[in-house]
Amino acid sequence: MKAVFLALTMLFIAGCTTQPIKNVDDHAVFNANNSMTQDSLGKHIHRAASQLGWSIKQSNAGHMVAEIKPRGKHFVAIDIYYDNDSYSIHYKKAAI
Repeated sequence: MKAVFLALTMLFIAGCTTQPIKNVDDHAVFNANNSMTQDSLGKHIHRAASQLGWSIKQSNAGHMVAEIKPRGKHFVAIDIYYDNDSYSIHYKKAAI
């Protein structure tokens, strides 16, 4: 959960600066005894993103789209792909 929160925070910060955007690919999630399911990881990602102000839409199992409008002036959308032991965050689009 902390890794998801950190990754989303970093992506948000990257979207608000002139730094190049970096995608996160297949970032491993600690999954003790295989107790994490795809559904439970999706719920953790959704909660962390929502706490950061992102609007989340579930596209299908293992994929959601997150959008944010910082300061009401800009727009950023990202794709989040996940399974029971990893996630990827990819830039989708942005507008000023």
